[in-house]
Amino acid sequence: MRKNWLLVSVLLVTMLLASCTPKANWQEFQGPEGDFTIQLPGTPKEEVQVVNSQAGEIKVHLFNVPLGNFAYVVAYSDYPADLVTSMGAEDLLNGARDGAVSNTGGKLLDESPVEIDGFPGRFLKVQSPDGSGIAQARMYMVGNRLYQIFVASPKADQDSEDIQSYLESFKLLK
Repeated sequence: MRKNWLLVSVLLVTMLLASCTPKANWQEFQGPEGDFTIQLPGTPKEEVQVVNSQAGEIKVHLFNVPLGNFAYVVAYSDYPADLVTSMGAEDLLNGARDGAVSNTGGKLLDESPVEIDGFPGRFLKVQSPDGSGIAQARMYMVGNRLYQIFVASPKADQDSEDIQSYLESFKLLK
């Protein structure tokens, strides 16, 4: 009888913990201009931020889905064509990397080149200032548009299949 009570207690605790953890409802999201798709674990909240850069003010379009201790973000921003021509994609990607690291106050743990449909990009892994979190990103320079795909998670979850699937789900349509 005691074993049955213990089993029921363990099952109840497991059910309660499972109900507290938000469940992902993965769905395809298409960019508002129809130029990309990505799988997101819910309906994103859209936000536009204006950031100062060496090219002047740049609008950053962000689509964010927070899910428990995770945050999934896809963003894009357009740079002046003459700046892209004069600086080149690699220098702009370097600037985006440096901005991502300095804006979070984190530490760059890993960086490698990636590409999408022949366009250059970067994979980044950045540790949070306190060491408890990891942000992973893929950034692509497509013409004069910079796409950024980010996910922030607890350090213990950095190798999650959901994270890799999310980062790899970004596709260009144009």
